[in-house]
Amino acid sequence: GDWSSDVCSSDLKHFGHLLDDQLRPLYPIGNELYSPMINALQQRPATLLHGDPRMENAAFTDEYGPESVRLYDWQLCCHGPAAYDLMYFSIMSINVEDWNAIGEELILLHYDELVAGGVTDYSLEEFRADLSLSACLMFGWSAMAGNILPDDESGHTMVRSTAPRAANVMISLGAPETLMAFQARHETTD
Repeated sequence: GDWSSDVCSSDLKHFGHLLDDQLRPLYPIGNELYSPMINALQQRPATLLHGDPRMENAAFTDEYGPESVRLYDWQLCCHGPAAYDLMYFSIMSINVEDWNAIGEELILLHYDELVAGGVTDYSLEEFRADLSLSACLMFGWSAMAGNILPDDESGHTMVRSTAPRAANVMISLGAPETLMAFQARHETTD
């Protein structure tokens, strides 16, 4: 088969049992549409992205405010869609219970900061749609994990800890519906 089907089959072989049952049928679709999703998000309002924002790359002070958080490990820094870093951080660092308790507040805080930073002509509804599409990109993370992480206990531990967070965030943002709608639009433009 082609490269994309080989990627999907090898990932499912090693990590498929760790995928959420609701998301498993969407996995090959998400991998197939990874590049078109990246291209679509590149057309959205952009900002400076950290590229790898996760708890291991953050430090906090006891103070509240913009100076209370420091991000480290900036080698993946780039210009990109405003929604991406929030989704990446949420999926890589926020457990299911905490996301369910504070996810909506994080979305609103992030959006308010974008507006305060000068982003215009970008509604909260558009931001939410971009968050949902960014969450769909986590299928791409799974593909990377399936090709890079060893098929051993350490690889399974990483995916086992991340997969439930990814599924929860994706489902809460309507990512399955977003992915199917994106696929339908993509098929009609091909």
